[in-house]
Amino acid sequence: MVGDTPTTPVIVGSGRSGTTWVQDVLARANGYATAFEPLHPDAVPEMAAYACRYLRVDDDCGELELFLEKVFSGKLRDTWITYRVRPDRLAFRMNYLADTRSAYEWWRRWKKLARHYLQFRHDRGKPVLVKFIRANLMLPWLLAHFDLRVAAIVRHPGAVVESKLRLGGDDWDPGTVIERYRSQTSLRDDLLDDHSDIFDRQLSLAGEQALIWCIENKLLLDQAAEWGVFLGYYEELLDASDEGAWQSFVNELGLKNIPDAVLRRSASQQASALTSQHGIKSSHCGAWLSRLSAAQIDDIQRVLDAFEIDQYSMSSMLPARRVA
Repeated sequence: MVGDTPTTPVIVGSGRSGTTWVQDVLARANGYATAFEPLHPDAVPEMAAYACRYLRVDDDCGELELFLEKVFSGKLRDTWITYRVRPDRLAFRMNYLADTRSAYEWWRRWKKLARHYLQFRHDRGKPVLVKFIRANLMLPWLLAHFDLRVAAIVRHPGAVVESKLRLGGDDWDPGTVIERYRSQTSLRDDLLDDHSDIFDRQLSLAGEQALIWCIENKLLLDQAAEWGVFLGYYEELLDASDEGAWQSFVNELGLKNIPDAVLRRSASQQASALTSQHGIKSSHCGAWLSRLSAAQIDDIQRVLDAFEIDQYSMSSMLPARRVA
């Protein structure tokens, strides 16, 4: 509730848009703890109903409000939100005795939990910087119910789609997310009425991922200023020699310090192995475009055209604002 807790800085964006990288470097530069993706439906099952949820400002969501009040105050410490390991993936299963690869992955998760415990255990009592990748469509509701300073990150849809296709797995299954959006009558009535026919089209995997990107980012691109949300472009943050974009994020979130160049070049905790090996900046320099087929590029562009997205195009790796 507005006024009950100090102003909390919040970063939002679609998955694979660089939100974790930005959260981590800003938190480290400013002495903040981090709250990681509180609305992950599998990691925080009690909040699964609110993942990718569209909320009207006057919607009554008392359960969500009480939960987020704990998150924003920094009082909630959790295996996932604090240490970034899904608790549902820590349980030992008997098939691991016969499946060496699965057993290794299970051991690796526990190793990651131990590493993250050592890294984040001293964050108790610090102010918290929160990051969401499933809350883009509830931003007006969040701002009406909590005292927040919100910065949104948007990344090229082609790069986001390529990353999700390459990583795969249940985390990035487009069918599950599209069904969440398709089933929300209020979302379709209020925001997607002009585009609702696209749910009935036969889309490729690349097209489905592009559809998710458009649903999650179209409103941000069009209405962020009206909502009181700062909108920044991932591509503008990649230039480690240019502090202007970072200064804007710091100012809008009410922080003090810009991460230094070395910290800004570091890969995030959630970066793919490919990005981690070569550094953050290399992940955008045409590599993602070269990994998409001509058919996938066309499929993504068709969805962007259907949503009348003009800030990004598959013919350029930079947002139109940056090109201009």
